[in-house]
Amino acid sequence: MNTASRFTVSVALLVIAHAAFAFTPYQGQWWNPDESGSGYNIDIRNGVLVMTVYSYQADGDAQWYLTAGPMSADGRSYTGTLDQYRDGQCISCSYAGRPINTGNAGTVSIAFASETAATLTLPGRDVF
Repeated sequence: MNTASRFTVSVALLVIAHAAFAFTPYQGQWWNPDESGSGYNIDIRNGVLVMTVYSYQADGDAQWYLTAGPMSADGRSYTGTLDQYRDGQCISCSYAGRPINTGNAGTVSIAFASETAATLTLPGRDVF
């Protein structure tokens, strides 16, 4: 096999291997069916992930979370801080101002296994 043929075969194998492992995680609403009432909205653009989380505190009060930042180089994972927000806008109220950032809950990480499967690790536990 000459050099040009080897190069063509190598490039073809590289393209096939890349296609087999390349995927774009689903963008939109994620949830764990065993944890109704909480949800995760994920958006990824230009290698940057933004995830909002709606959930509740132990006393039942609503709690929102936000994390945003660059994905890993291979586009399969993300790690960042999970910022907490409270006292935001009531859906049927006059504008009352911005929600209050109450700090962060710790580190969140997401490892995507496919377009629709991932392991989400919140501070202290895995979710899905």
